[in-house]
Amino acid sequence: MQVEDRLARFVEELVKGLVDAPDAVCATGSVEGRVVMLKVHVAARDVSRVIGKGGRTARSLRTILAASAGKYQKSFFVEFREVGA
Repeated sequence: MQVEDRLARFVEELVKGLVDAPDAVCATGSVEGRVVMLKVHVAARDVSRVIGKGGRTARSLRTILAASAGKYQKSFFVEFREVGA
């Protein structure tokens, strides 16, 4: 399993625990050089839950991912999107 797939699966499981519609959560990953690009799709009503007040939840998720991505000596970029956007 590639690093982008592992990180996408990891973040998908974390986000599923935060939202009201876990079936709508889908994370995909790709690699561009030394950067892992992650796109996390959530239901429209759950976007605010994933981002959190003042971006605290998103920042916490990024902190956890930074620790995981460091194991693979990669940097990462996470983007949260509404399903269908």
